[in-house]
Amino acid sequence: MKTIMTVLGAFALAFILMVFCTYPVMLLWNGCLVPAIETVNPITFWQSLGILVLLNILFSTPSKPSNNE
Repeated sequence: MKTIMTVLGAFALAFILMVFCTYPVMLLWNGCLVPAIETVNPITFWQSLGILVLLNILFSTPSKPSNNE
């Protein structure tokens, strides 16, 4: 029972972190870019999550390989 609660807690925490990271991106995009640039369309929650994932892939630094010689 304890492991089930731990897994559910981990999923709940991941969901909350996803919302708290994704929602501000959506608000900034829709609130700042859409009024300033006529050709930019508003984005949805899932599109802003995709932007965050893409930025993480593009700008994350690779970890150093271990030197076990």
